[in-house]
Amino acid sequence: QFPFLKLLYREDGLNQETIAKRLLFNKATIARAMDKLEREGYVSRIQDKTDGRANRIFLTPKGREIEPAITQLSQEWNSILISGFTEIESLVLKELTRKIVANVMHAMELEDTTIITELMK
Repeated sequence: QFPFLKLLYREDGLNQETIAKRLLFNKATIARAMDKLEREGYVSRIQDKTDGRANRIFLTPKGREIEPAITQLSQEWNSILISGFTEIESLVLKELTRKIVANVMHAMELEDTTIITELMK
């Protein structure tokens, strides 16, 4: 559920379809993850006012409360992943990753390129 929480910290209130597109997960995976996060009290689903078939996902106070821990874990994990890389190697890795994601998105005919921006953070 980690990537879903990270996205919601940046953009609370997204619908499940948008989350799926931005994180390149299928809708079933998103639904299962949101079910679990909702059961555990980290998010709540609210029916979209403009599209009654869709739910918007909002962080609860409990979900917001763990943001510092999630951010710290993310930073620690990223440090482990690029440990021993030079600054240039890290920049090259980010650029190559951006290109890979762009290729995947093009192949999937996705127009929402937010994930590329997310990868560069």
